[in-house]
Amino acid sequence: MWPDGLHYSAMFASDYERAESLRDDEARRHKMRQILVLTVAMFLTAAVQAQSEKVFTAEDFSKNAPQCSSGTANFMVQVGPKLPAYQIRLVENPVIAERATLHHVGRIEISQAGSLLQTIEVNSIWDDSLCSFFEMTDVNFDGYLDIAVLRDAGAKWARRDYYVFDSTSGRFVSDSLTEDLAQVKSSGIVPDQEREQIQAPFVKREGRRMIRRPSLALASRRLGARMAHPFNHMLL
Repeated sequence: MWPDGLHYSAMFASDYERAESLRDDEARRHKMRQILVLTVAMFLTAAVQAQSEKVFTAEDFSKNAPQCSSGTANFMVQVGPKLPAYQIRLVENPVIAERATLHHVGRIEISQAGSLLQTIEVNSIWDDSLCSFFEMTDVNFDGYLDIAVLRDAGAKWARRDYYVFDSTSGRFVSDSLTEDLAQVKSSGIVPDQEREQIQAPFVKREGRRMIRRPSLALASRRLGARMAHPFNHMLL
């Protein structure tokens, strides 16, 4: 057996080595976290920079939405084939509100050649709706991209506010079409450019099965006359 002094010295040395090992492990983990954070920051910075230099088209929006950084996004959009690119800035600034209630969540700033042309205030039930669900598509088949922002949604449906591009004023406006579209609950509005119809499929749960209802086909230029469609369970 070891003398008591040697025994305690060995125990102390062993505890000291374990403590040193733990400190080394923690230092390595801390360094790895720093590297990971730096890598993510560099990736996001590169993505935001690339996004700011890119001019988005309808095809780009059909694939993925612009990416936000710290609650904002800046990007250029080709609204029409013969128009200078528009600069769109999304700004998330949600007010405090009860869960699942409609409230102000931010704004869309629209500029051209460095001059602010228009600001659209956005209301939604979700604080991150601007950055997560912003879309631009030609919903009225006039050759110009229009704006769509999520207003409210359920498990299998969504309802959006639309602003169509007015080529005369160069601004995005509300009209009878956007007012009617704001009433439609669907699983995703799909403009059919060839037939100039808006397809609004609706998926409903019945027991354990998901039932896909026939699309509500809306002729954009005659939408008001088509609201008495048999599938009016999609409308409020």
